[in-house]
Amino acid sequence: MSKNHLLLALCCTLGATSALAVPPAPTIQAGSETLVNACTPGSQAALRKALQAPASKVSEPTEAAKLVHALLCGYRLSPNLAFLREHMGRTVTRKDSATGSDEETATVRPDAELIAALPRAGDAWGAEVQAYGDEVVLTYWRDAATVETRTLAYTGGRWRIVGIGSAAD
Repeated sequence: MSKNHLLLALCCTLGATSALAVPPAPTIQAGSETLVNACTPGSQAALRKALQAPASKVSEPTEAAKLVHALLCGYRLSPNLAFLREHMGRTVTRKDSATGSDEETATVRPDAELIAALPRAGDAWGAEVQAYGDEVVLTYWRDAATVETRTLAYTGGRWRIVGIGSAAD
């Protein structure tokens, strides 16, 4: 391989890598509240701790944490999308609401478009989990005006995404 080909390959690789490596904002303001990015080591540790707490009685908390991480911090790349596809319920309950509008609820079959919209690639702040044994509800801010939820259910020996929600101001 010539030096020019090597340089071209290196530039293309670095360009592709840097496009994925643009870090999201470490914090955002939602009203008077400062929200920390969900993919910081501290935020991820807090989410894992909540899932592993004995009181939560979460089935396979390590697997639940992997799915939460893929949703919050994963990129829209083939391996992550395949992982999410493997963890989709047969149907998903979708709930959307906006200020001044009625809540819309629909049961949908997960398709490529829905799955591609799930990974936040770090664009998530103030993430929390509420764990109820075989159900986990992940809540996070998509931006300063939109809260999203992902409901996970432990069924058939694995965690599955069974609900998605969005509430915009």
